[in-house]
Amino acid sequence: MKDTPVQNNFFIIGLPRSGTTMLEQMLDAHSKVAVCPEISSGMAFSRMLKENETIDYQKGRLLLNSFHQWAKSFEDPIKECLSQLATTNSYYPLKASDFYNELMELYLTTKKAEIFGEKTPENLFYIPTIKRILPQSKYIVLLRNPLDVLLSMCECLGLVLKESVNDRLVFQLAPIVKKGLNELYNQNNLKDQSQIWINYEELIANPEPTLNRLCQFLGIKYEQEMMDFQFRKKFVEGAAYNRIIHKGLDLPITNARIDRYKQVFTKQQIYWIYQYLLPEIQSLPYEIEYEKVPLSIKMKMELGYLKMAYRLRFHDISEFRKRWHNQIKYQLIKLFEHTLLGKYFTRNLKWDIEDWV
Repeated sequence: MKDTPVQNNFFIIGLPRSGTTMLEQMLDAHSKVAVCPEISSGMAFSRMLKENETIDYQKGRLLLNSFHQWAKSFEDPIKECLSQLATTNSYYPLKASDFYNELMELYLTTKKAEIFGEKTPENLFYIPTIKRILPQSKYIVLLRNPLDVLLSMCECLGLVLKESVNDRLVFQLAPIVKKGLNELYNQNNLKDQSQIWINYEELIANPEPTLNRLCQFLGIKYEQEMMDFQFRKKFVEGAAYNRIIHKGLDLPITNARIDRYKQVFTKQQIYWIYQYLLPEIQSLPYEIEYEKVPLSIKMKMELGYLKMAYRLRFHDISEFRKRWHNQIKYQLIKLFEHTLLGKYFTRNLKWDIEDWV
């Protein structure tokens, strides 16, 4: 692998259900841009690598498996690029930037493009890791009214659980929105980074001027083909859920999904969400309409509990456990790799070269 820094790349970040996939397809339609779908590189690097740690063979395999697990639902060249990396003789240990750089170059070569982008909304929660590994990256931040974001998240989860939008879904998913807003506004994670902020509502209302601004940010000229983004997103056989939640990508641009929360959420739910998302919501360029209505005892109890859980950073405990799970798994694989026990630890992974062919 080449010992060169990653250049000319960007990340599309934002809360889930904020329009990042549509923006991915618009930018990917440009002749000089190649945007790969979700591989959640920030999460994988954060959970697998310690500060300034290099990548050995075992960690490389685990990272490639993590990327593939995220990308496997999409019909996209990124999977072939991961397979090529996995079947190429590489010299470990490697810097994380070199590891990512090789993936970027393979993808650009495959798609005959010049600028590499990764669209993973969840990278929003791992910006410090990305900054440490890829300090020259650019960031496109997509904002959307958080109540519409939460509504869309509730509808997607409700689709899986076969439930309509209800209080339980709101209570379960609102902490993700709060944490995402805090990462963007209060943590100041993007300080000194090359960045541009786009509103979903602005992208819908004025797509061509907005895309022109994005092209200027990336140092390229706007192409009309960027507006022909429909029907570009392809999914593998059996990825029915992904097809359903992304079906809007194949429809003309419309403002029908703007401020939908006013029609779907109850007045009590809207007021509860407003109270829970304070103070983060006050930093947003949105005016949230709500009525001060009485909340049920259950809603008050959930509000108090979730606010306390957020202040005590219970979400960090979950992330800490996942990070240590990855580290322990790596140590066990490294220790027992060439034994029957090692086969057990890698049984659900694409580990040997023949697994990737």
